[in-house]
Amino acid sequence: MSLQFESLVRFSSKYRVLFILLNTSIDHELATIHQCPNEPANVSLLRNGLLGCSPVEPSVAIDIRTLELYYQLHHQHSPLSIQAMAKALCDLQNVNYHTCYRDQFSIAFDAFLSILCHVRQRLDCVLRCDDPNWRASHMCPCCTYKLQDDPSLALNILVAQDGNNSLKRVASVANANNRQFHSSYFFSPHDVDVFKNEVKHRQHVPADDSGILQCSSCMQWKSSSPEHQKTALDIYETTGIFTSVCRHGSIIKVCEMVRSSELAKYPLAITNYMLDTYGGDIGIGYNISCTFSQIICNSPLISMKAEASRLHIIVNSFHGYAHNRICQLEHHPLYQQGFGLEDLETMEQVFSSSNSVSCSVRYASYFHWVQSIDLHLQQWDDDKYQELSKFILNNYRQALTIISEYGSAVKSFMITLDISEDEFEKWLIAERDYLMNLSDELEECILACAYVQALIDLQTAEYVHGIFTVQLVDHVIVQNGTVMDILLVNICTVADLEVKLGISERWTEQQCEYQEMLAYMKTNKFRRTVDKLQQLVVQRLFELSKANMAGTGYKLCQQISKAIKTRGKAVHSALDNYNDLAARMTPPAPHLKWGNILDYAFISNFKLLKHTYSQQDITREPWTIPGNCEIMAKYFKVKCAHKELERLNVEIQRLRAFIVDEHGLMHTQLHHLHRRGIRNDGTNNIPTQLLHNHFCLNQGNRELAFHEGMGDIKDAVGCFLICRSVPSHFALRL
Repeated sequence: MSLQFESLVRFSSKYRVLFILLNTSIDHELATIHQCPNEPANVSLLRNGLLGCSPVEPSVAIDIRTLELYYQLHHQHSPLSIQAMAKALCDLQNVNYHTCYRDQFSIAFDAFLSILCHVRQRLDCVLRCDDPNWRASHMCPCCTYKLQDDPSLALNILVAQDGNNSLKRVASVANANNRQFHSSYFFSPHDVDVFKNEVKHRQHVPADDSGILQCSSCMQWKSSSPEHQKTALDIYETTGIFTSVCRHGSIIKVCEMVRSSELAKYPLAITNYMLDTYGGDIGIGYNISCTFSQIICNSPLISMKAEASRLHIIVNSFHGYAHNRICQLEHHPLYQQGFGLEDLETMEQVFSSSNSVSCSVRYASYFHWVQSIDLHLQQWDDDKYQELSKFILNNYRQALTIISEYGSAVKSFMITLDISEDEFEKWLIAERDYLMNLSDELEECILACAYVQALIDLQTAEYVHGIFTVQLVDHVIVQNGTVMDILLVNICTVADLEVKLGISERWTEQQCEYQEMLAYMKTNKFRRTVDKLQQLVVQRLFELSKANMAGTGYKLCQQISKAIKTRGKAVHSALDNYNDLAARMTPPAPHLKWGNILDYAFISNFKLLKHTYSQQDITREPWTIPGNCEIMAKYFKVKCAHKELERLNVEIQRLRAFIVDEHGLMHTQLHHLHRRGIRNDGTNNIPTQLLHNHFCLNQGNRELAFHEGMGDIKDAVGCFLICRSVPSHFALRL
């Protein structure tokens, strides 16, 4: 028996047949496919390198090499849709495009991916990688491939996590498609909903004084808002994803955010999974770590496990500068042990890449939504694996540069002031203690300020009333009545405040109490001006970052550009107000220029500047001097650079051992498969061909990337050792 197909499209001599239709015309070239007795049509097609578009009686078939071509193109460029691919193929062969071609190609591609998934499962079984948690347990050799002689690290693995709302999916699309795409990246909704009741509808700030001061301003973050406020538009079934990655960028787990924004159950589910998978001493970077730490402490399901596992949660480096100063001292990686130079801002790179998928999944079915994201994440992990040696090289160079440049400045400063390294630690503790001990304004102070302001208003009202009384004529009678009403209101206000404060004799301008509260009010106005300036500067920095982010739409870019221009004028106005008030302070506050405020935004001296003029004089404290603060920051960077080198030395040995062991394992399993009679003779044996490709291509690229990177690292370390006199104990022992 034979099947006759007509060749409609030819791509090249290498990719001969793309679309093949059954018996449409006898004038065109025919291709004959021989079918064995009782053999399904798709089996006959597969033997000839074709894949039918229906399971029983296919009338259209697509060359597997064409599907492989689109598979690889889609891996490298996620926005490439099936429709675009089908149109391009038709245009190349001067064939009119029809929407049925897109549907047929999609059906065949789904079947192609299903075959690949089945083959991959067989390979995983042979390679003993079929455990459900195997991918997450081995996602990054630098983080998870531990050796027996590994030196101990303060933190075993560094992780970043965050949510993103770009990968939305409309609810009313493809509801009839009930297929499920099984991905090792995604959490099941059931596993996530275990933690849905861990946070009440109303989040409370911790009762201790430090918690109140720390979280009061950080609770203004959108992702820190109460759970019942994190709603989403009903038009969307899926509103985004919540993802976690290691510091090298390898994906750990992904949660689908369903009809909500960034609820606490998503990071709780992922954190619980990481504690079960990686054990203790995990360092997590999250942009609202100050709030999330309290959520974990109050969670009955995870609090004891997190405490026993010594879970350490910090705020990401860049996001941390938008938190208040106390939050930075408690959670910023610069001041924490074991994080090295890692900023844990990897999620911004992940989302910048995944945003490219959003245009093709917005109106997709749930099956294709998961499928597209899974394909993108697979390629992302492959790319990050190829870049591991480059990551190590860049971090090594950065650490050696910081030690060489900042180390000499810190040593010179220490010699000049005759201090030790312990002094920098003491300065940090002193700053933290001072800010921790700051209390909010007392009610008496608030009432006293209101009383002084009421006296000023009363004095003004009496003066205006006196003018109208002297110049009373017919046309100002109505206005005089209004002035009298204002005067009576001010009299009542002053009397009411005197009762609340227990003042028996009205204050005058000559009294000490009046002058003290007047000075206190001026300080409060200065603080509010500093707060406003800091807010505008930080908002401008985030807007600039968003405007330059890949994948940002044109309209959003235009809106952001307008906001930046407006914000620039507002910052200049706030800066002028600050400098005007700064000159009136006693002693005068520092005069700021446009260039200074960007540095203030990054070293977070706004809060310190604001509280310098409180009841306690700290202007003479060493940690308030700008020059000392700069040297102290360099000291902690040098300290982090040393820790970074320790971690990099461990990661290099792990990566090298992993490649050698994987090479041996692959050879062993290939030899075992050959002995069982599975050959790789160049035929279209899909399992054998995929196994061969996996070994020859992926393994070869991995080894090539590693050896190139290791050569660069040796050269870089040798250069720094010779030219910059870096201590020899930082050299790699390879």
